[in-house]
Amino acid sequence: MKLDIFEQEQKYYKEYDTFCYQNSVRQVLEYMKVENAFSYINASLTLVLEFDENGDFTIHFDEDAYGVLPLASKLVYRENDYRDIHVIWEENKKMINSGVPIIVTTDSYYVPYLPFFQKSHGRHCFIVAGYNEANNNPIVIDWIEPWCYKGETDLKAFNESRQSENQSDGGVFSGLEIDNNWSYIKEDGWDKLDAKAAVRELLEISYTQYSREDTEYKKHGISALKTIVDLVEDIRKYEVEDRKKKMRYLYSQLYWTIKRKCFFSFYIKQSIENQLLSTEYLVLAEKYQELYDKWEKFINFLLKHSFLGKDQSIDKIKEKLNELIEEEIELFSSIEKILK
Repeated sequence: MKLDIFEQEQKYYKEYDTFCYQNSVRQVLEYMKVENAFSYINASLTLVLEFDENGDFTIHFDEDAYGVLPLASKLVYRENDYRDIHVIWEENKKMINSGVPIIVTTDSYYVPYLPFFQKSHGRHCFIVAGYNEANNNPIVIDWIEPWCYKGETDLKAFNESRQSENQSDGGVFSGLEIDNNWSYIKEDGWDKLDAKAAVRELLEISYTQYSREDTEYKKHGISALKTIVDLVEDIRKYEVEDRKKKMRYLYSQLYWTIKRKCFFSFYIKQSIENQLLSTEYLVLAEKYQELYDKWEKFINFLLKHSFLGKDQSIDKIKEKLNELIEEEIELFSSIEKILK
C-alpha cells in the first residue's frame, strides 16, 4: 500500500534545516494542492529561555510555534499517543488506507537509514506514506538533506523510535520529548483560508512572541538574549573544565534556535515571490538573513572558545553577543513599525 505522495517529486529548501515537522507538513499540503501552502507554515520569530527549579536552563521556541499558524491549527490533528504501539500503528494504517499520509515523531537513534542510527539520540519527524502489506514495514518520506530518503524502514525499529525516551546524550535534539507524537492534515477547509491573512498573522505572532511578558522562570525574545549574556558572565566563576562544558552546552542550545531567523527570512521572501507581500518587505527579509549569518559565525566562535574556557574568551563572547542584541533590537523595532 503506497500513497501517490510517494511518487511525486519532492522539494527541499535548505532554510527548512532542523524544521523537519514543518517540512513534512509543507510537503503534505503541497501534495493536497493547497494554494500557497508555505504561507500556512509557522516560521514565526520565537525564542524562549526557560529555567527549572535547579537554575538549569534550556533554549527553545514558544509551544505554539511549531507546525502551522494559528488560523490553520484546526485543520491539523496532532497528539501525543500513549496507547499500545501496535494499536496505534493499526490505526495509522487505516488512515493511510483512506488516502491520508501521517507524520510521525521519532528518535533518530532507532531509524536505520539515518547516519545517527545506533550512534546518537535526537527527535526527528517524517512522513509515513504507506506500508508493505507482506511484512507490515512502514514506507516513509524523509526529505531532509543530506539523506533525502524515500523507501521502506523496519517496523520493529520504527516502533522503538516512536516509544523512545530520547535520552540526552549531548546531541542537539536529544532529551526532547517524543511521546509517540503523530499527526495528519485534514483535507477540508484549506480553500476557506486567506494566505495574505496568514502572512499578516505570522508578523503579528512574531511580535507577540518576542515581546511576551517574562516570568520568574521564562524569558522571551530580546529579554532572553540579554539574560544569555548574564549566563555567559556567570560561567566565569567556574573552573576551566566546567567553563568548557557550559560553553558547549550553550552552543548546543543556540545551534538550532538561531536558525529560526533564516526560516523567517525565507518565509518573507516566498511571500513576496507569491505576491502576498509587497517588495518593500524584501529589506526586512535580507536583514534577517544577514543577522542569521552573523549568529552562525558567532556560534562557531563560541564553539572554538569552548575549548579554551579563558577569561578573555568570556569577555569576547559577551562583546559579540551584545553587538548581536543591538541588531536584534533594531530589526524587531522595524516589525513593530510595520504592524502599526
